[in-house]
Amino acid sequence: MSLDFKLDRILRFHSAAIERIAICTDGCTAISGDDAGIAYVWDLRSGFILQEVRCPINGAITAIIWIDSEAFVSGCADGTVRLYKRDSKLVYSVVSKAITPGPIEDLAYDGRETLASVGGGLLLLWRISEEGGLVELFRTEKKNSTAKNVAFCDDGTGIVVFFLETREIRCFDVDHLVLRWSRHISTRIGHATLCRKNEVLLVSNLRDGVDQYRFPSLERVKSFSHPISINVPLQVVLADDNQVVVCGGDRGFVRVYGQHSGRLIQTLQHPDSKEVQVVSIYESQFETVIITGASGGGKHDIRVWISRRRTGLASSTTYTQPLKIAMLYALFSIVFLLLPFVVRNRGHLRFIERDSGTSSVLFAERDDSCCGVSQLSIPDEPLLKYPAVGMTIPNAGGSTFSGSTFSRALRLMAEEEINETTANSVFEQGMVCDELLVGLLWNL
Repeated sequence: MSLDFKLDRILRFHSAAIERIAICTDGCTAISGDDAGIAYVWDLRSGFILQEVRCPINGAITAIIWIDSEAFVSGCADGTVRLYKRDSKLVYSVVSKAITPGPIEDLAYDGRETLASVGGGLLLLWRISEEGGLVELFRTEKKNSTAKNVAFCDDGTGIVVFFLETREIRCFDVDHLVLRWSRHISTRIGHATLCRKNEVLLVSNLRDGVDQYRFPSLERVKSFSHPISINVPLQVVLADDNQVVVCGGDRGFVRVYGQHSGRLIQTLQHPDSKEVQVVSIYESQFETVIITGASGGGKHDIRVWISRRRTGLASSTTYTQPLKIAMLYALFSIVFLLLPFVVRNRGHLRFIERDSGTSSVLFAERDDSCCGVSQLSIPDEPLLKYPAVGMTIPNAGGSTFSGSTFSRALRLMAEEEINETTANSVFEQGMVCDELLVGLLWNL
């Protein structure tokens, strides 16, 4: 199934180059950080800013990761790591802070309680306490190479560090805090993404594009080549269902490759920007969302791209909210339009005398049928028992009830037994209308 990404919205507020974008696990919120030390928390349903987070004295915000929908961690150029949690007023506040040597290049979380950070040529492991504190567990010796990225593997029992200049990949055992293995690849590592589910490693090689490796054997199996005009690290991500590889660009657009074919299938344009290094991806059952951020010259905007699957409508993702609201308004409009019609037709009946000596019961203001229900013929006698209020009703002898005779009709209604056959017939017609209305609302 091919994916075609459409521009959903543009988020503009950053005044400096965007460094990182992270989408929350619920798909409703994203956070972006820039070179000026400012981060914005975005509501992706409306495109509004929920909160501005400022830490300019710590330099650029170089790494961001969500812990859950209630908390996130940011890393800055001066080595500061901060943990934010949302309080009862729905505001994210700092609950703990730690200082590390060198700039924070990347952050990773194992989904339980362990946080990893790399920067200044070393790896640090932290335990997040129940109160939100950062407790240092382990740190490696400092290397004379930039530790560019970090990722958990083997269900959180291993941690992998990728080094830029030395081309080295090191794997540590989280439980025993020892080195498992160390291997090298043939190119530098501008950015690395490890897909634990499918054992796929993607590396932006700072030479001719992106390479795909098997992990952990590090056998190169495929390349996604593109020309390089400005040799900067480009972030690369892979859709979990192995549909597409998305790579940042240095010419004002992001490249989308078919993961199996290796061919370029789409470009996501930033016409007012130059380098677009930052990419982030979110997937649900019904759609795939890519968020791209401009990092070079020109406008520093964020663009949200969506590819919706044809299997149904999204139930939880943020970008179909306007469609849901429109459908809700349409539903209520239909209910308010049809409900008076059904109630009126069930309560007010017209009695028409035929030459044959029988009379037909019809729904009001219709001479043939209502909602597909045909006319019902009943004997003459019960016609005097069910007068609609305010109507003139013929009797068998041709006279009519009016004025004082109307009270006589009311007394007849109270005194005589209701004809069970007639009542059941009218009730069945009403039930048919009810079922049609319910079916219509259900299909909506």
